[in-house]
Amino acid sequence: MGPESLPTRVLTLVGLAGVGKSTIARGLGTLWGWDVWDLDRMIEARTGFTVTRIFQEQGEPAFRALERDALAEALAGERRIVATGGGAPADPGAMDAIVANSVSVWLRARPGLLARRLLADGGRPFVDGYDHDEAFAVLADQLARRKRHYERATFVIDVDDLEAPAAIEAIHALVGRQLAAP
Repeated sequence: MGPESLPTRVLTLVGLAGVGKSTIARGLGTLWGWDVWDLDRMIEARTGFTVTRIFQEQGEPAFRALERDALAEALAGERRIVATGGGAPADPGAMDAIVANSVSVWLRARPGLLARRLLADGGRPFVDGYDHDEAFAVLADQLARRKRHYERATFVIDVDDLEAPAAIEAIHALVGRQLAAP
């Protein structure tokens, strides 16, 4: 893929929770000298509340409205990497906007691996208090519902066996030279 075929100089990372979108976005931002737009962090900064608290107190529809606004703003620029929340691409119209306004990468990983990672890291309300089998079931269900949206990404990178530095290098090798060129 040559630079003339790239629709924009925005890279959007999509995938399930725990796949490494935020970490990889920060690494690419450092490598390319680009801004990182992490939708969850943007929402937290704007509202003064954690994503968990917004979900608990205001519900998912309120959170998704905030996320839609943050995504629209993030996609409206250049030289930026957007780390979406896991559910963002499944919101009506979101993946259309991502595809139209960015080069996108689905960071794909097995739900079992993500369940282990999320349970070890903690802080994810949708798996708090769950054992591995329960967390796996939640993630497998999310993947089943979101896969058709994730599959619309420009590229797919399997990150099951990749640590963040290797995933960053894989994305850079795939699209970075075209996107990050001055």
